Amino acid sequence: MFLSLEGCFFAFALFAIIAMAVSWLSFSRLAMARIERQMREDGCPNPVPWDTIGVRAVLYAYTIVIPLGTFNTVKSPFIDVPAVRRYANDLDRKLGLALLFSLVLMVIVVVTGGPVLHYY
Repeated sequence: MFLSLEGCFFAFALFAIIAMAVSWLSFSRLAMARIERQMREDGCPNPVPWDTIGVRAVLYAYTIVIPLGTFNTVKSPFIDVPAVRRYANDLDRKLGLALLFSLVLMVIVVVTGGPVLHYY
């Protein structure tokens, strides 16, 4: 089954999708929920006013992992960057990095898989 190019692609795509799902769930439950709970206890408003199909987890991870600068500005219209970064710890950064890495890996595999398999 895995001896063909298609079999290798589907095995790698399945691995990438499962890794992304596991990292998404673990980041959401372990990091994001703790940050939001601590912010509520301190009387801070919700840093993300909306959530569209789980995009909130990616916003949190991006805010925590990416250093402040051109790609992660303090004045983001989608999330309160300084507040979220203030409540994040090292475990949150590691889980966020795993989420972003697995998400990028999954997107690369799925987007490039079709054209690559088409030409071979």
